[in-house]
Amino acid sequence: MKIESVIRLVNIMVSEKNYPNARNMIINEWNRLTEAQNYVLLHSNAQQFLKIIKEELEQGTFGTLSDSDKKVLILVNRYIKDLQFRTAKRICEEHQVLLERPEAQKWLTSEARYIYEVWKKSV
Repeated sequence: MKIESVIRLVNIMVSEKNYPNARNMIINEWNRLTEAQNYVLLHSNAQQFLKIIKEELEQGTFGTLSDSDKKVLILVNRYIKDLQFRTAKRICEEHQVLLERPEAQKWLTSEARYIYEVWKKSV
């Protein structure tokens, strides 16, 4: 695929908040998209997204959480936000090993991290 088409598709996917597909395309075309002449053709949001992926790669946190792990963390965040503490606590108890991982802590909202720490101390 031509790089112009890749850039156009990445820009469209990021603007439509289709981040999983944008991430896959960025990873597949990493070498070409990180070249200076191609990078400047990306929209500012796409450039920021590329920087986030680059940071993840440098920190070694890229790909350490599976999709199912991320879904569990998103559920915990949602249940705590919606004040459904009983369900959130049950999920936290079932996935305690996951929630202890540093990369998983980054996925939790500040409220979810705080409540999870309180629950840990009360056990």
